[in-house]
This record gives sequence, structure tokens and C-alpha cells, in this order.
Amino acid sequence: MGNIDPSWYYTPLKLDCADGYISDPLAASPEDANGRGIDLTLLQDFAAVDASGYSVYLEWQTAHGCGLEPFEAMPGKGRFRAAYPGAMLAPGLAWARIAVYMGNAQVVTSRRFSVKVERNVVDLCMAEKDSDFSAFAQAVVDLHEIDGEMRAQAQRYAEAEDAREARYVDAEADRERRYAEAEDAREARYVDAEADRERRYAEAEDARDMRREEAEGVRDGRYEAAEAERDRVFRSAEKARSGDFAKAQADMQAAFDERIGVWAGNANTVFGETADRLVSSVEAAFADAYEELKAMVRKNTATMAELHGQYLLDGSALVAPQTKAKVEGTALVIDDARVGFDGTALALPVIGG
Repeated sequence: MGNIDPSWYYTPLKLDCADGYISDPLAASPEDANGRGIDLTLLQDFAAVDASGYSVYLEWQTAHGCGLEPFEAMPGKGRFRAAYPGAMLAPGLAWARIAVYMGNAQVVTSRRFSVKVERNVVDLCMAEKDSDFSAFAQAVVDLHEIDGEMRAQAQRYAEAEDAREARYVDAEADRERRYAEAEDAREARYVDAEADRERRYAEAEDARDMRREEAEGVRDGRYEAAEAERDRVFRSAEKARSGDFAKAQADMQAAFDERIGVWAGNANTVFGETADRLVSSVEAAFADAYEELKAMVRKNTATMAELHGQYLLDGSALVAPQTKAKVEGTALVIDDARVGFDGTALALPVIGG
């Protein structure tokens, strides 16, 4: 489908003032209904004027009727466009004027001009009267008032929309404010709860440490008491052992001496000289046994000294562990910080001493 510019079928009409001359007749035909029309430009001193807010109408009258057709505002200053209505295009001559509604019930019209609808001319349906044009002007006023009411209604609707939008914005701001306050309160409660939890945890840790320290102190006290008791029992046992050992030695020596005396007496009584020889033999045998017993005791004493790492007394002899003393050549080397010397004698720590 072709694309013909409207300037091809719209008649350009420039109106420099209300009394400006319009070259007529303009041409039209019945077939031009809602097609051909007028492309109007309002001028002042040959320059397009700003007609924003104005309403422009085409007043027309033919032999068959009359009417009022609104112009449509077009882009550009003072420019309007209207197509001829079909009722206007009866064959013959149509009379027309441009009516401009300027507000406050003020209507300004142009000079009358003609539009020739090219067919056979017929009789006019009515005579031209000024009152008819006054009716047209009133119709323009009424139409503009309706248009103004519609515009006012649209303005009220826009204001209501703006108010609703403002209320919505205020409600959203209030909701966000309440949400932020709730978040702040929740965060504050969380911080307080965390601080309280950490405080309770620290108190529990302090109490646990205190109980542990008390338990450690009790355990250490019990351990020290047990160690002291063990050392006391050990020393008592060592003293008892040393005393028992010395007593056993004395008892054995007394028994030996008693038996030797009994045997010697019996031998003197019964055997005489033979008994003397028997006594000597028995004394020699018991002397060997006694020496073996003493050697065994010395060995046990040395073993005890080594096990306990301390000096022991074996009768009149001092037994030292190898960790405390050793012989180097002809000298005795004693290694113990607790060995004292008062100028005439050594003071040695011993078990049972």
C-alpha cells in the first residue's frame, strides 16, 4: 500500500490575523469525505504563534445543513488540521469560517470563505443569518466547556493519583523505618544475648578452673601426704629390719657361744683331751659358717645400699653405693653433697644411722 503524505490532499491555509484574506473558493467533492481537508497555520506578523491551550473549529454551512468540525493540534507552533465531514460535501457551495476558542468564553472567527463542492449547484436549504453563526459560536463555547470539564476531571484524577502515590511512598518509608527499627532492636537483643552468653561462659570457666585448682591442691596434698607416709613406713621398715638383723646376729652369736660352752663342758666331762680336740674342730666349723653368714649379710647390705642409693651401717662397717663413693687407687672418693666434715670425722647420711 502506498504512503502519500497528507500535504498532498490537505489544502494549506495560513491565517495571519482574524481579518486576514483567504483565497477562495477552496475545492472539494462529495468523494473527499474525511479525506481532503484544511492544514491551518496561525500566524502573527508572518510568524507562527504559540496557540497551545487553544481550541480551533471549522464552522460550515451548506444548502442542506450546517455543522462544527474540530481541528486537531499538530506538531509545531500554531498548526492544526481538520478533514471535511461528509455532511458538508453535498454538491454545491459551502460557506465556512475558522473559529478560535481563546478561553473565558471568548471566540474569535475569521472572515467567511467558500468551499466549492464540484457538482451541480442546488438551492440553499436555508438563508444565511447572523443568528446561525451565533449558535455556532455558542456551540464552540459549550464544546470547549465540556472539554475543559474533561480536562479538569483528568487533572483531578492526576492529583488523586499523585496523592495516592505520595501516600504509598509515605507508607513504604514508614514500613522501611519500622523494619529498620525492628532490625536494630533484634540486633541489639542478639548482641545482649551474646554478651550474656559469653559472661556466663566466662563465669563457668572461672568456676571450673577454681574447682580444678582446688582438686589439684587436694590431689597434691594427698600425694605429698602419701609420699611422706611411704617414706615414713620405709624408714620404719628399714629401722626395724636393721634392728631385727642386729638382734638376729646377737641371738645367733649368743646361741653359738652357749652351744659351744655346753659342748665344751660336756666334752671336758666325758672325753677329756679328746673333747678338747672335738671342741676345736667344732669351733673351726662354726667359724666358717659364721664367716659365710657375715659375707651374706654384707652382700645383702651392699644390695640394699645400691637399691636405695644411700649409705648403710653393717655393725661397725659403712656400706656405700657405687653412685655415692668409689675407690680410685688407694683413695676413697665420696660424691654426695650431704657428706659433712667437722675436722675430725665425716658425717654421712645413712639408713638406720
